[in-house]
Amino acid sequence: MAITRSVCFPLLMSGVLAACKADDLSEQNVTSISAGDGTEGVRHSFDAELLTLSCEGYCDLIALSEDEVISTCDQGARQNVELELTFDGGAAILDVRSSAYVSRLEGAAFLDGSFDVGGIRSVGGGRYRFRGRVSGQGPQSPEQWAMRTAIERVANADPCVATYQVTRR
Repeated sequence: MAITRSVCFPLLMSGVLAACKADDLSEQNVTSISAGDGTEGVRHSFDAELLTLSCEGYCDLIALSEDEVISTCDQGARQNVELELTFDGGAAILDVRSSAYVSRLEGAAFLDGSFDVGGIRSVGGGRYRFRGRVSGQGPQSPEQWAMRTAIERVANADPCVATYQVTRR
């Protein structure tokens, strides 16, 4: 399973990284994904590793508190996460645990087992916003997904866009 990370973030479970357009990661686009035509009701939980493949834009450090500082993007960095993908009819939810970035993405599940989800999160008292979008096939198919996310400082118009590979462990 391969993933990509940034304030613009599509995720594909095909092993091939998806293209990500800035408008795909607008707050409107990541929070208003309509339900799909899926009819399945299943939940899959698994551990995965996120490998940062590339960083674009303004990527700096974020001070969440005096004791916790995170980097918005470090090429080559690896992060272990727990994923839970739930299909409930035409709705899909991807929960990303153990991550400082977007932790819940909601959207559509389709009859062919594919999904399209998005979500937002703010940190640092609202100074930073994370927007993400992930599209792909369900976890029973390939062992890799691609995911792209965007992180932006509210006062800065140039977001940090990161690309990830997510591999099921």
